[in-house]
Amino acid sequence: MIIDSRSQPAPPGAVLPFTPGGHLVTSPGAWLDAVSQGFLPLEVEPAHGRDFWGRIDSRDLGSTRLALVSSQAHAVRRTDAQAESSEQNHLKALWLTGGRCEVEQGGNRSVLDAGQWAVYETGRPYTIRFADDSRFAVALLPIEVCADWCAFGQQLCARAFEADPASRAAFHTLLSTFESVCAAGEAGFDAVGRAMAMLLSDSLTARAGALQPLDRADRRLRDVRRIVAARLDDPALGPRELAEAMHLSLRSVYALFRQLGTTPAGYIQDARLDRCKAELADPARRRRSITEIALAHGFGDSAHFSRLFKARFGETPSAWRQRAG
Repeated sequence: MIIDSRSQPAPPGAVLPFTPGGHLVTSPGAWLDAVSQGFLPLEVEPAHGRDFWGRIDSRDLGSTRLALVSSQAHAVRRTDAQAESSEQNHLKALWLTGGRCEVEQGGNRSVLDAGQWAVYETGRPYTIRFADDSRFAVALLPIEVCADWCAFGQQLCARAFEADPASRAAFHTLLSTFESVCAAGEAGFDAVGRAMAMLLSDSLTARAGALQPLDRADRRLRDVRRIVAARLDDPALGPRELAEAMHLSLRSVYALFRQLGTTPAGYIQDARLDRCKAELADPARRRRSITEIALAHGFGDSAHFSRLFKARFGETPSAWRQRAG
């Protein structure tokens, strides 16, 4: 994939930009040395041949290694041989604050715009391609900082994430170590590193939960809710129709609704009543009579609908409509 080399503006609420200090590098060979010595062995391929510049400022926080970087377009690769020869696997977080980059690891590939971030492992091969005028921050942390990483790590690697409160706080913690003029001492910086690692772990754990596939029962509950919502106008909708639509037995359909603490008929009736209540309060449907609304949502007659409505909500449909309007 070719990355557009034009800089992308950071969206509102994104992480703040920065201007790296550190030393300026003006050749691909020197950049390879700076990256490999500062973090771990990588292959570097500049996009413009020997015409290259980059700036990197790095430091240690106990077991965590941090860097602020800006550069021209280039690619870095962690090869199979380099990954296999590493003595320890690390988690690497990258916050992009200017430009654009593509991150690839395993079967995942994502393009990051300014304001987004991603994670990847150093114990497996990966490739990152940076556009011109890219600016980014990097944190290299022991893999153990995220206790559940082994269970969901491959799902999260090389995905483009929007900044959330925890990841944004981790980024600002990283920036603070470069901006501070105070000598915190080894113990103080190590504590800062642990705090940043904890924030990243919280963010990644939350994102892993959102990516977990639904189990079969959850998928079926989602599907049955969708089918009911789409067919509330069908007076014939009932357990048999749901079983046919979902290719399930009647017994399985009743078992699904037991998880919701109700029956198929009870759920359908409540859904119809909720929809009618919302429409009765809608000024755009003032010209529709109560009977029209009831019939449009599967009720056989207005008298039966009114009795059910009062039993559910404690007042008649007409009283609700007058009070809501």
